Amino acid sequence: GMAFIVGIFLVYVGGWPIVFLGLASLVCAIAYTGGPLPLAYVGLGDVFVMAFFGVGAVCGTYYVQTLTVSADAFVASVAVGALATAILVVNNLRDRHTDAVAGKRTLAVRLGSRFTRVQYVLLVVLAFILPVAWGIGQHRITWVAVAGAAPMAVFEIRGLVVRDGQALNPHLGGTARLGLVHGIL
Repeated sequence: GMAFIVGIFLVYVGGWPIVFLGLASLVCAIAYTGGPLPLAYVGLGDVFVMAFFGVGAVCGTYYVQTLTVSADAFVASVAVGALATAILVVNNLRDRHTDAVAGKRTLAVRLGSRFTRVQYVLLVVLAFILPVAWGIGQHRITWVAVAGAAPMAVFEIRGLVVRDGQALNPHLGGTARLGLVHGIL
């Protein structure tokens, strides 16, 4: 109910684009594990987390405040989305054996642990390289601030590469904290 009330205000401010984003988010949230072809069960969870927790969330927030979307907002959204997706990747790596038994065909189930570990590393590295490269290219050093979270990223990557199963649980929270610190910076 509270989300609906807030949503009405956001639609009032942002108009039809926010209606479409909200409806698409709602449909995909339901379709994530429900319906005839659940997104999470066919290996599309990663794509939709990037789309809605990254691009949709950041660009949508920026749009409501400015009634436009900038290249800066898009770059930031991909970096945020990469770390949000990395959380899902840790979860899918940890659960790949039970997911396979349950018929949940995540990318970790389909492509294995080696691919999933590489995917995690690439997502985390992208979250750092993209804003730094963009900031330097735009002659704005402030984008380089995300490098302050690099030690956390190295710690999470090292843990994910060597651990498996339930031993990955701390890295779920660690990757979420990394996303928080990265976003603040």
